[in-house]
Amino acid sequence: MFSFFGKCFHLVFDSGIVFTLMLRSLLGGQKLYLICGEYGRIGNRLFFFSHVIAWAKENNAIVYYPSFFSYASWFKGTRNDYLVRYPRKSRWFLGANSYFNRIASNCLHRISLRLGQRPDSRLVRSIILEENGYDICSEKFAHALSRRGILFLRGFVFTSKKDFLIERQRSELQQHFRPPSSYEKGIQEPFEKLKGKCDVVVGVVIRHGDYREYRSGEYFYSLSVFQRVLEELTEQMSPVRPGFFIASDENQDTSAFESFPHYFRQGHPVENINALARCDLLTGSPSTFLTWPAFFGNIPCVQLFPDDLKKNRLCFPFKGHSKPTPCSSGN
Repeated sequence: MFSFFGKCFHLVFDSGIVFTLMLRSLLGGQKLYLICGEYGRIGNRLFFFSHVIAWAKENNAIVYYPSFFSYASWFKGTRNDYLVRYPRKSRWFLGANSYFNRIASNCLHRISLRLGQRPDSRLVRSIILEENGYDICSEKFAHALSRRGILFLRGFVFTSKKDFLIERQRSELQQHFRPPSSYEKGIQEPFEKLKGKCDVVVGVVIRHGDYREYRSGEYFYSLSVFQRVLEELTEQMSPVRPGFFIASDENQDTSAFESFPHYFRQGHPVENINALARCDLLTGSPSTFLTWPAFFGNIPCVQLFPDDLKKNRLCFPFKGHSKPTPCSSGN
């Protein structure tokens, strides 16, 4: 009985929210993009959020992403707003209220599930972006983005043929996802520890954790693999001296790296992902925790795939005679 009344309450409540959002869109003259559900961790959500922001910039839309709330305090453009909107609201009386955030997140998720795949409705549309799902490069998708009203989006986007849109918005995204100054000491720590020991800093991402099981362990690399990476990079970059900032989701036996100038740090996701973005080159396990800093910092990145590791020699984007300009924040 309680379940029945609970469902009835949610249906009435959710209908009221949809009506309110529709009025907000029509009276304000702007489209609303509502991101629903929780997909992946910080790197995945940053890329998805960035794509939707880029679409919003192209179509004069406002973005709501309440499911990003668990990471919102890490970035200047997303903190202190329980709805996590773009463009950022400079003042909001409920601020970082986790209770109201939970209500908003659950409500939008329920509505999107109830709507399913509905890209062609007049004022309330819904698109599911699962893997191998809706084609975001299609004219049909562009049409759904351009129409007035509200659009529910569920799923994820890491990369596409339309990456030029987030490339076009890189400077805006860099401003929006800047870390608060309270994290600056931790972000700079790897560079302080490596100062005077190297000419450039190479960021290395070791992802173990869930990679033991993901894709049957395809991207789970032993420490001997990363030791080889450091050896070959040091050899190929000579006479430039690389130092290594090694970021991992687990504690590791760092004795494998003791012959190289390095700084190892486990965890600290907000500090590590931003420190990686200030390195001169990135490499490591394929992961959005690696590719997001590469995009954010606009720096070269080499993802290590199993086929690459089968080669006699790894290929990196620069040699010792073509030394990159070191990041001023990291040296």
